[in-house]
Formats: sequence, C-alpha cells, structure tokens
Amino acid sequence: YRWNRTGAFDQRLMLPKLNSKTKYRVTHVDTGTTDKVKGKKLKQDGMTVSFSAGRQSALLFIEPAN
Repeated sequence: YRWNRTGAFDQRLMLPKLNSKTKYRVTHVDTGTTDKVKGKKLKQDGMTVSFSAGRQSALLFIEPAN
C-alpha cells in the first residue's frame, strides 16, 4: 500500500478480528519497540501508528503474548 500523503501523519489501524480475551504483543519492527496490549482495547480502539516525513511505512507483528 502506498500513502498518498506528504509530511508526517498518524494512521489509526482498526483490528476488529482480534480476540477480546487475549493479550497481544505488538512489535514495531522498524523501531524495535514492543508493547503488550489487551485484545479488547485493540478491537475497540485500534492502534495509532505515527509516520514521519522520511518514514512512510511500518512493519508490525501482532501476536498473542505469553
């Protein structure tokens, strides 16, 4: 997917198919950060990914947390 944008922006990702009762590990491969988030929150609120003017893509792994 290619963004039709210039400059920095935030994009909300909606994840309606996740299990509300599962906790997920969200790994931002580009930045090396990892967060643990409740499935209910991801399902209801989604998540926001920030893009800079020089970074217009993101690779995220979303998997059940142990």
